[in-house]
Amino acid sequence: MQNLEFERIAEATQKLRDGEICIVQTDCGYEALADATSAKAVEKLLSIFNGSLASYAILVANIDYLSRYLREFPEIAEELFVAAASPLNLILPTVSGINPALVIETDKAPFRIPTEDFFIAKLLKKINRPLVAIPVSGSYDKPFTNKEHVSSSLLANTLLIDITLNANTKAPSVIQLGLGGEIKIIRN
Repeated sequence: MQNLEFERIAEATQKLRDGEICIVQTDCGYEALADATSAKAVEKLLSIFNGSLASYAILVANIDYLSRYLREFPEIAEELFVAAASPLNLILPTVSGINPALVIETDKAPFRIPTEDFFIAKLLKKINRPLVAIPVSGSYDKPFTNKEHVSSSLLANTLLIDITLNANTKAPSVIQLGLGGEIKIIRN
């Protein structure tokens, strides 16, 4: 299994660095991934989803990595990520270095740090850049946890990385943070 996992990580890393789209099971079900810093990759991902960013997150490997993409870091963000018992998308302000198509209200974007027991966590460490993730169902309200649910048209435009380290997936909670300590729970 480890050799296969290593091969899949290498394959996905190369495809993502080349601006391609991969589908991977994350802690929130199957999600389509692209390099969040690449205009070409983000444009391709958005075209697959007809320009819709109704549900998405920018995945990073850890807190230190997240701080690279924020001009200011809300103090409570690290505490929330550490305390989260399930997937958590934090909408954070002062975003920089991310493709502008992924930024909400001029300076915000949703970020998630996947748990270590998923393939995506290992992929993020290897690729060493943020990845934008969109649920293949189009919504976190109905995550696909079985690859058979992924449409053939989506599979035709992407690479499916079929490695499951943990089948315990769940829709993320969503919390928006402000720099002044404001907290807004969007989905619990």
